[in-house]
Amino acid sequence: MDNVKPTKRWDRVPSSRERNVKSVTALLKVGVASVLAGALLTDCAKQLVQVPGPVGPAPTVQPSADIGRLVVTTEEVKSGSDEDFTSYEPYTVFDSAGHLVKEVSNSSGADVLELGAGQYSIRAETLRRRIIGVEVQIVAGMTTEVHLDGNWKPEPSSPPATLVIGPEGTPIGYRSVETPAPERSASSVQTRPRGQ
Repeated sequence: MDNVKPTKRWDRVPSSRERNVKSVTALLKVGVASVLAGALLTDCAKQLVQVPGPVGPAPTVQPSADIGRLVVTTEEVKSGSDEDFTSYEPYTVFDSAGHLVKEVSNSSGADVLELGAGQYSIRAETLRRRIIGVEVQIVAGMTTEVHLDGNWKPEPSSPPATLVIGPEGTPIGYRSVETPAPERSASSVQTRPRGQ
């Protein structure tokens, strides 16, 4: 028995238990390697694309230096059948030469109309079937308000000399201060509902 060489670990046939342990170990190594490789490939597949410049709030559009606003509050037209539907009297704007500038439907009752600075006249029909004519001055960067609905209450501190009184004896707006301004045509007119 002296000639018997001791068997080396790799010379002998592994038992089934040893084979199972080796298989599980090999599978774990392959699994971990696959997960790591997948993670690396996934990270490599995602590429950061940096957008130049920061994002901020929407920019406000600055009106032209010679644009002002006109708001004409007209009378509410009562609807006989539909209580949910409200409409208002329309009005018309003319330039200082008497040319038609804009017919305003006035769907909100106080639509905002952007006009070039200057002198205009407006005409609006009342519920009493009269047409009221009012001269208005549009000042750049300011809003001229005309109240033809009979509901306007000026500031209590307003001196009577600063108010324009309408045909019904109620104030309809503040008296304009004369400032010369260029005449404008219909091409410089924009309408939008009030509050926008």
